[in-house]
Amino acid sequence: MSANTQASEAQLTRVLDDVLGGLAFLIRDDETALPEGQSWWQCLGSYSGDASGVVRCSCSRGFAAMLAQNLLGAEAGEAVDDETATDALREFMNVLCGNLVTSIHGSTGVFDIGIPQVTELESAPSEATMEPIRARFSIEGEPVICEYIPG
Repeated sequence: MSANTQASEAQLTRVLDDVLGGLAFLIRDDETALPEGQSWWQCLGSYSGDASGVVRCSCSRGFAAMLAQNLLGAEAGEAVDDETATDALREFMNVLCGNLVTSIHGSTGVFDIGIPQVTELESAPSEATMEPIRARFSIEGEPVICEYIPG
């Protein structure tokens, strides 16, 4: 792994920590195994302009529900429907892309952030197809993988 990739992974992780903590009061745990048999979602965000890139976050439905609860200030364990959970993922992706763009490219460029898209995955993401610039972690046992694909 090159030094550039390591720096980019560190940068992605730092931005994720800031966004998760500041937006949803969540703190990531260490990486966990990717459990089979649970519902996986993927949120895809992109930006274009002076530079371009894609951010892809794959997560359990449980993480999306936890994110929604924290964004809405709901009580722990309160039921969250799929629409609310996907809206929370989209908001998280908007904030993540905006912060990542500034962290990587500075604040002097002009960028357009696309509307994030959420899809359900048929199975857990495969290690073989993951991008080299990624952060893999869990929050309260719910797995999350965020990947950055430059221009």
